[in-house]
Amino acid sequence: MPGLDVLDQMGEEGQRIEPSQVDAVLHRPHQVTFFGNRLCPYAHIAWWSLLEKNVAFDYVHVDLGQQKPEWYKEKVNPYGTVPSLYDGDKAVFESVIIAEYVEETFGAEKGTRLMPADPVDRAVVRLVIAHFRERTLPPLYKLLKAQTPAEANVAKELILVEMLALEVLYNKHHPLHPAAVASSTPSPGPFLLGAHFSLAEVVIFPFLDRLSVALQHYRGFHPLRSTHLPRLQAAYEVVQERAAWKASTQPPAFYIAVYEAYACPPSPAAVREEEKRRGGWLWRAASLVGAVNAAVPLLGLVSFASLLVGVGVGRYQGWGPHSARTGGR
Repeated sequence: MPGLDVLDQMGEEGQRIEPSQVDAVLHRPHQVTFFGNRLCPYAHIAWWSLLEKNVAFDYVHVDLGQQKPEWYKEKVNPYGTVPSLYDGDKAVFESVIIAEYVEETFGAEKGTRLMPADPVDRAVVRLVIAHFRERTLPPLYKLLKAQTPAEANVAKELILVEMLALEVLYNKHHPLHPAAVASSTPSPGPFLLGAHFSLAEVVIFPFLDRLSVALQHYRGFHPLRSTHLPRLQAAYEVVQERAAWKASTQPPAFYIAVYEAYACPPSPAAVREEEKRRGGWLWRAASLVGAVNAAVPLLGLVSFASLLVGVGVGRYQGWGPHSARTGGR
């Protein structure tokens, strides 16, 4: 099972920097510096936004998982998440916040306008982004992590409900109030704001692209083809033709490899064997506790040994895309 430590996380888009270079990189007047990783959908949101706005920037690659450099949290982002943006020495964190900062700082008229001028339309964009992140996204990951047919079926049912809800929002800009939906007329497509591309697409499609590839490969289920979703399907097709999308997306094989640890998590036995092979602190500590517990059973240290092994499971899974997801916002 490939983890982040054996995947080639960095493509041709960025450069790694040494710890000795960090301070100089963070204090360059009038220079925009983006810290990201091509496997992370959150980083993709900010990266795509910069490209749409035609902003000149330096791309610094940040490895995720066990390889994440210590200097990143210590000096760049106190949360330890990707992406991060430095505009000179001004730091901006969180993917959507970065995208809005870029829009407001470099001007709505530079490159592609990501947020509409009309306040009602801006509210619609923010509503749909919140709906997608809170309602649509969780069951997609739930299906990817499902390990039994029953778990998968529950997740699929939720996905159908939430994808249809997102389709309604794209068509009618209203969160499923029956009377309002029945009385409203569909807006022209293909995007949320009709012919106008917006931040809604920038947030939604990095996730749907990755998860459609991964779910089709590992679960035989494509969320955009799971039911009749003409508006979302049309938006996805048009998005894939945008130059900034082509410059920031990755081939399906890369996403399949990235999400393998989600879809096919290691067994506890595999975790123990890997820790033993690595000769890490965890295996040595667990072995020592096991020996002490065998010699002095009244100490009741079984639970502590189990806790150590449980931490090992988390460390092992941290090499895979779980850490990529929780390492970005």
